Amino acid sequence: MKKYTFTEKKDTRSGFGAGLSELGKNNPNVVALCADLTGSLKMDAFAKDYPERFFQIGIAEANMIGIAAGLTIGGKIPFTGTFANFSTGRVYDQIRQSVAYSGKNVKICASHAGLTLGEDGATHQILEDLGLMKMLPGMVVINPCDYNQTKAATIAIANYEGPVYLRFGRPTVPNFTSADQKFEIGKAVMLNEGTDVTIFATGHLVWKAIEAGEQLAAQGINAEIINIHTIKPLDNASVLASAKKTRCVVTAEEHQMNGGLGDSIAQLLSRELPTPLEMVAVNDSFGESGTPDQLMVKYGLEAVNIIEAVKNFMDLSDKELLEQFRNEQTRNYAFNLLVRQYQKRLYWHIRKILLNHDDTDDALQNVFIKVWSNLEKFKEESQLYTWLYRIATNESITFLNQKKKRAGIPLDDVSSFLVSNIESDSYYKGDEIQAKLQKAILTLPDKQRIVFNMKYFDHMKYEEMSTILETSVGALKASYHHAVKKIEERLTKH
Repeated sequence: MKKYTFTEKKDTRSGFGAGLSELGKNNPNVVALCADLTGSLKMDAFAKDYPERFFQIGIAEANMIGIAAGLTIGGKIPFTGTFANFSTGRVYDQIRQSVAYSGKNVKICASHAGLTLGEDGATHQILEDLGLMKMLPGMVVINPCDYNQTKAATIAIANYEGPVYLRFGRPTVPNFTSADQKFEIGKAVMLNEGTDVTIFATGHLVWKAIEAGEQLAAQGINAEIINIHTIKPLDNASVLASAKKTRCVVTAEEHQMNGGLGDSIAQLLSRELPTPLEMVAVNDSFGESGTPDQLMVKYGLEAVNIIEAVKNFMDLSDKELLEQFRNEQTRNYAFNLLVRQYQKRLYWHIRKILLNHDDTDDALQNVFIKVWSNLEKFKEESQLYTWLYRIATNESITFLNQKKKRAGIPLDDVSSFLVSNIESDSYYKGDEIQAKLQKAILTLPDKQRIVFNMKYFDHMKYEEMSTILETSVGALKASYHHAVKKIEERLTKH
């Protein structure tokens, strides 16, 4: 997992204010309009430096949108500013008719979006704005993740001809993206390349996705993390390429599940590449008053919720896994999941037979090649792991015999060959007592040694071993009894 760090937390609305000020300096056509929230929108620096280009409209948001649309006719590039709730829900008719339908070059800039507005409560916490705005034909919808990206996005949209909705917020969040980044509308940003699952995140949830990715990496799950700062136009190519690679997708956003980023990605995948998908978002609910941190926890928008969504893909039953494998469109995903679920258990089963890490690695690859070729034919007459153990056991014995043949060692000469295997293995970290036990086990014939390992180390029931080894329970009990006696005798003598 790529490591991301930050030196400070900053609010994204301040990134908007800084970007607007820079535009004021470099582009004389940029004008700003505010609905009596100059300080909250961080537009005060622009208002002070360029008073002739700043218009305080007052608490008259619909009027502000109409004036902004008119200013474009004279070649101006108006940036409107108020809370996201008032920027969209209160003035939707004016936006639809005067801006979107008319294709006017208005930049609708909306702060205090989502639950992280906090204590102001549900009436001000709009969670539907992305859906409202992306449904308007020709409207670009942008939701940056930190201060630097918001500043870059603010500057970039001035150079785009057409209506834009730019969403940002009040809370301070980690400022981790580059200060000199080039913001490209409609282009997703790869944060971490992975193979097991894709996490598409937007806005404040991008940092949560990074935190989730770090914790998943510690558990052996390699997540691909992509920052979708532009909800519309969606970067279809990046979404499809990643979903094709990982075969399972999680979306994360501070918005309603309906109408947001997850909704857009689900529509795309259902048309082009049906893929298992989980959404981390607000589920058909208004917000409430509380601190931003409290609300993010209550409404399930934390890193832990992203991890839980990922784990939903990793916890399929054997029946569900086989159904997914038999579906051509989800076969790769199902096989990758099977490998993840059984790789460790099969590795240690094979390792106890071959003892050497490199040999075990090679044999395990052979096992999964055989599983891929035969899984569709699996008749489910036994449990899946029993079938896998049988393949692993047979492949291990075949591998062992082939290696002995290549070395010119008689097939019944077990002990000296495997002792040299364990002693030459740079991965072996056992202490002296463990080494003595292993060497005692190596004096057993191959099949007797396998029976002992399965019973003693893997705690398998005789019935399970019988299915795997295709041997009667009585014969297995006798084999294990004789193995224990031989090992005891060996350890007593040495």
